[in-house]
Amino acid sequence: MARWHGTPMTRQQEGRVALCQPARLGQVQDGQEGAGGHQGRDGFQLVSYLTLPVGAKAKNLPLVLNVHGALGRDGWGYDPEAQWFANRGYACLQVNFRSSTGFGKKFLNAGNGQWGVGTMQHDLTDAVKWAVAKGIADPKKICIYGGSYGGYATLAGLVFTPSSIPAASTSSAPPTSRP
Repeated sequence: MARWHGTPMTRQQEGRVALCQPARLGQVQDGQEGAGGHQGRDGFQLVSYLTLPVGAKAKNLPLVLNVHGALGRDGWGYDPEAQWFANRGYACLQVNFRSSTGFGKKFLNAGNGQWGVGTMQHDLTDAVKWAVAKGIADPKKICIYGGSYGGYATLAGLVFTPSSIPAASTSSAPPTSRP
């Protein structure tokens, strides 16, 4: 019987893993993931994850800024979206912006009232600028992508920082309650 993270799987479950995550079954090679810290424009310390295409050097790559949903966080380990982007030649940057969970109350509450044009969005823009300044990302080949709050941040990135983020894709964006 196959095992997934130590848990026994039935044949049916094993087939689902093969369809959803072939990298875990050795059909494709995983991109290289690294964790790092950088600061927002006001010195606030942020934790991000950068996944690179297999065999690629962190130099002048097309970049996807993959924004997680609200009340969530990005973490270390296998991420199917990051690996999908890396498999297609993109560096994938995932930022734990203010209000991401798992970093304490101060970090969580630092995003209160900051959606769209505040510090939560600045954290994403600053992460892109960091990747460009380090030579990792090609400034002409940057895309922002996300669902839920990440979809909202994607649209806000296009509206408020089109020179930093020239392309976007959203899987879903929440409706706003504003008229």
